[in-house]
Amino acid sequence: TAAPSTYVVVFRGLQSQTEALEFSTVGSPDAILATTAVATGLECEELCQLFGDCKGFYLFIQSDVILCSALSDLGTEEGVPSSVVSVSAKRVLDEPTTTTTTT
Repeated sequence: TAAPSTYVVVFRGLQSQTEALEFSTVGSPDAILATTAVATGLECEELCQLFGDCKGFYLFIQSDVILCSALSDLGTEEGVPSSVVSVSAKRVLDEPTTTTTTT
């Protein structure tokens, strides 16, 4: 199974209250592991979880369909301008927790 992960929103597209940005690699075939239609952001996280080398995802709306791309490369730290409603989220591997029991 894939390592437990948390997803942190880095950029928002046109719906952003500030600057509309997205990962600089969203249009790069080399960075896209898979793209599929999804119903929710959770499904997008699950798509990324399928790939050990997934660094994050790009969730966007195209022709009234919600699409998700799992990305192996998130590109530049500052991102690039976005012209669509989108969310760019990076994958953060959860720290393994150790539990101790006392008897």
